[in-house]
Amino acid sequence: MEYFYLLFLLPPELVNIIYNINLKDKAVSSITRFYKNRYQCKYNMKYLIRYTLFMGDDISDDYIKTLQFILKNFYNLPKIFSRYFFKNMLSLLSSKLMNIYNFISLEDIDNYYLTHRLTKCIKIWFKFCMKINCKISFYTINHLSPEMINYKDYARNIKNKNFNNMIYAPKILNIQPNSFIYTGEAYEYLNFKLYTIENFH
Repeated sequence: MEYFYLLFLLPPELVNIIYNINLKDKAVSSITRFYKNRYQCKYNMKYLIRYTLFMGDDISDDYIKTLQFILKNFYNLPKIFSRYFFKNMLSLLSSKLMNIYNFISLEDIDNYYLTHRLTKCIKIWFKFCMKINCKISFYTINHLSPEMINYKDYARNIKNKNFNNMIYAPKILNIQPNSFIYTGEAYEYLNFKLYTIENFH
């Protein structure tokens, strides 16, 4: 439609040339954008895996930005990053985040920035769980008795999306309803995945 008005001003041959040039420019722009996004996804995924594997008692701002980027571009990621990959990544990350949560609570650490980044990271963790529609399992305290309750449900159904009432790190349930991905298993899987990406992709 935008070229229709040009026909009143310019010869049809010239309008056709303008149309073809514009079409090529759009194609080049789309291809460039696709490969740029592909490169950014690969770079961020490598950073995500490496940082998650070796995370200590701190969370960097870059790590949170990486999580946010991957969440935003989730459906544009290469197929090698499957739902099972994210189950392993979230399993290991859950353990790491709970370690930091306990470190702050038990050591009585007064660090606003670390607490803020941890809270942010836990919220993103839940968003990823909802994105891949996975079930999680965790133990919480029954306030009416000293017993612990094992709670299992889809992440989207959990009201309080934080670790405050959880005794241990929440587990990601596997395909079988009563089995979950162990932290050691997730570590080995991600370590191998990182090696594969760095050497074969």
